[in-house]
Amino acid sequence: LFLLQKPDIPIAIKSIAKKNLSKSKNLLGKEIKILKELSGLEHENLVGLLKCVETTTHVFLVMEFCNGGDLADYLQAKGTLSEDTIRHFVRQI
Repeated sequence: LFLLQKPDIPIAIKSIAKKNLSKSKNLLGKEIKILKELSGLEHENLVGLLKCVETTTHVFLVMEFCNGGDLADYLQAKGTLSEDTIRHFVRQI
């Protein structure tokens, strides 16, 4: 379905229904622009946006797959974090 420049990496496809975007379509456009710019950095702590495909009903974001979850998931699971752990995350960011 999609031709990618890096076929050897696992991918995740995020599907966004356009009917849910009536008020936030401009925000999605800005987010996609930012993701494209950050993907050029190829930083180990940033998820790369590989391709963006738009149909009449959906926007599909093809991204590098990350199986570790995101920071919000981690914080919810762990609750309160130590100062050392927070320092570690801030340095990565």
